[in-house]
Amino acid sequence: GAHCFAQCRKLRFVTFGQGSKLERISDMAFASSDIESLKIPDSVVELGERCFAECTSLRRVTFGTDLECIRNGAFYKTRIEEVSIPDSVRVLGDHCFAACYSLRRVTFGLGLECIMNDAFCKTGIEEVNIPDGVVELGVRCFDGTSLRSITFGIGSRLEYVGAEAFSTEEVTISAPDNILDIIQHSDLVRYNNLRQHISALTGMPIDSIHVSNDGYTWDLGDSNCVILVPANLSNMHDIFQWPAWIVFEEGSQLQSVDKFTCRLVKQIYLLGRPNWPQEVWDQLPVKPIKLYPDTTPDVDAASE
Repeated sequence: GAHCFAQCRKLRFVTFGQGSKLERISDMAFASSDIESLKIPDSVVELGERCFAECTSLRRVTFGTDLECIRNGAFYKTRIEEVSIPDSVRVLGDHCFAACYSLRRVTFGLGLECIMNDAFCKTGIEEVNIPDGVVELGVRCFDGTSLRSITFGIGSRLEYVGAEAFSTEEVTISAPDNILDIIQHSDLVRYNNLRQHISALTGMPIDSIHVSNDGYTWDLGDSNCVILVPANLSNMHDIFQWPAWIVFEEGSQLQSVDKFTCRLVKQIYLLGRPNWPQEVWDQLPVKPIKLYPDTTPDVDAASE
């Protein structure tokens, strides 16, 4: 269950029973413990959010054969040096191996479909081979790494590359012609334009775009950043810990905002008209400002 061994600072060894039927290791189950190595039972299908986050002595992990999903931040800030993802894994969640500075090598399984936002941000990875089944590379998924080459197979089904997934200037890309346009454009251009536009509005350099697909933001540091909230996100429930600008996509479906969320926000911008109940307007700390592209009549957003 969640938090069951969290912050057990002297916990170094965990052994799961032979023939274990364990199916899920829940959120933060072993977070901030001192585990040094780990073998996940074959029966486990899901690793919960931050389940081994900040286990700063954890260097080796072996995954079971039935694992399907590694959730957000599962191994955030560990000392894992090498990772082999089983063929059964379909999704690598946001920040799942972020800030694993010792991580040098990762091998992806053939069943992988999505590598989400910041999944391997701030690691020592130098080269990766992306399986043909991967359809999405999330925002900043390999940003802040030592990545020098990325290879896509001839049968790649890639559909989406998020902003700053990797630096196209520093990385040698090997990919079939049919996906080169996706790699070189997609949201790379869109988000860079947005960053430049807000820089011009505020008179301050914007360092990065963070996409909050699940209502959380992670490890933003003290940089000037933009938090982009997708239209389909309905709830914002984590605290933005650092000053930032927030941009809501056109048609935003936000239904609720935690009362502490956005407490340090500098400004809120709207990309077109949102679809919000009155309580969301009432919970926002500052009056939103409409931003390009302007596809709706000129109205006062706060009075809608």
